[in-house]
Amino acid sequence: MTPRHRFWLVQAAGLALALGLLLATARPRQDAEGSLLLRLLGPGAVFAAKVEWVRFDLALRAGELELAYARADTALWIDPGSTEGWNAYAAHLCFDRASEQREPDPTVRRAWFDAALATLARGETVARAPAELALFAGLIREDKAEFDPAIAGPGGARALRLAAAEDYERAARLGKQAGTELAARARERAGR
Repeated sequence: MTPRHRFWLVQAAGLALALGLLLATARPRQDAEGSLLLRLLGPGAVFAAKVEWVRFDLALRAGELELAYARADTALWIDPGSTEGWNAYAAHLCFDRASEQREPDPTVRRAWFDAALATLARGETVARAPAELALFAGLIREDKAEFDPAIAGPGGARALRLAAAEDYERAARLGKQAGTELAARARERAGR
């Protein structure tokens, strides 16, 4: 490779790096087609999002929650269509932050649980498989109704199960066939 070719290669790499940094700091509106970075970089951006999910997990293990949430937000900004990403973030909020072992106050647990549900609802608007997120919302509501009814509020576990049935029905409308059967079971359990 001649020095001239090397020069232009270094210039192109520098431009790509500068463009990547510019795009990483500017956060455009997300839509169903994905972020600008995802559209520009394609599979490379999906890989970058997966790297952020690994960094999310490492930050969680280190106890650096704010950093972990920033990593999750970045991963979802890069690849908003990642159904697995939305599920992972919501699962952490529901099963870790809203767990009785971690948080004895049911009011605080309810706030974390609501954050998990809000995360799933936000994900449903942009994820590639929104039915999976609706189904997961139903599953976590039923889990809390069974194992942590103290966070349910005035309607108790029954209200959580009825809301789960609505989540399952939404999942069925979005194409998840199991949603219809799960909705019927949740309504049956709510009637007990």
